[in-house]
This record gives sequence, C-alpha cells and structure tokens, in this order.
Amino acid sequence: MEYTVIILLGILIIILIASIIRLGGRNFTQLADAMADMSRQNFKVLRPCPLCKSLLKPGEKVRMKVFTAPSPKKKSTQGTKAAMGIQDSLVHIYGCPYCDERSGPADLGPEESRAEIIPFGKATPDRRCPACKAVLRKTDYVVARMFEQEGKKPHLHVLGCTRCRSGL
Repeated sequence: MEYTVIILLGILIIILIASIIRLGGRNFTQLADAMADMSRQNFKVLRPCPLCKSLLKPGEKVRMKVFTAPSPKKKSTQGTKAAMGIQDSLVHIYGCPYCDERSGPADLGPEESRAEIIPFGKATPDRRCPACKAVLRKTDYVVARMFEQEGKKPHLHVLGCTRCRSGL
C-alpha cells in the first residue's frame, strides 16, 4: 500500500516537471488566456424568452415589431440621447415560437389575470407580462423601448403589456 502511494506521487511529480519543462519560459497567463478563448468559442449562451421564460436555442428569435421615429430635422443639444448616438424606438413584443403553445385564453378577465410573482429559474406554463406578472391573452403583447447605439447590442426596456399600460 505504501509503495503504491509513493509510486503514484513520483509519477505525479514527473508529470508536473515534464509539463513545466515543455512550457519552457512561456508566460502562464498567456496559456490561461489561450485556454479561456478556446472554451469561450465552444460555449453557447441560451437566452430566455421575456414572456414565457423558455430557453431559446441558437437561431430561435422572439417575434417583435419595431417602430422607429423619424430623425429630427434640427441638431439636438448636447447631453440628449440623439447627441450621444442612441436611437430610441418603440417595440411590440409578441413572444417566441413556444409562446403560441402557451397563450392564455382570449377571454381571460381582469380578475383572473392577477398572478403571483414567478419564482426565479422556473419556466411558467403561461405567457406573462414582465412588468405586472399578469397572464397574457392571445391578443395581448408587451410594449418596450429599444435603445440602439452604434457598435453595441440593442437594449430593451419593458414598459408593460397592453393591459397594464391601459389601466385595465
């Protein structure tokens, strides 16, 4: 038993010394960065649908309609979004391909639409408004503002659904 432990430790030390010699005078941070870059290329992030919380596979998209405002004719003053190169648009979000399966009934009343807060990490069986947590009907959609800046990904800010924005 003692001999096997000593032999295994000896093999481990030899492997460590061989790997240090093989690396030579290289910088270990460069090696770590190269390994991190390889793992980042193979890593795919699944993003959730904002309405039903289903994880979307690469290539699956959320259906939305973007309404862009016409550009102003006069130059804007310093400090405004337009001066910083940020374009502001209104967006209607209808949901992902899985939301069609999860749509609530079309005749859901306001008292039935009130729902408890969804626990983090759990997919819901319904489409829900991210702002008021109400169950959305088939005809409902979510209203959001989209901020686009050159060189960056668009940022969405959810304002609410058609029901909580209209006061129903």
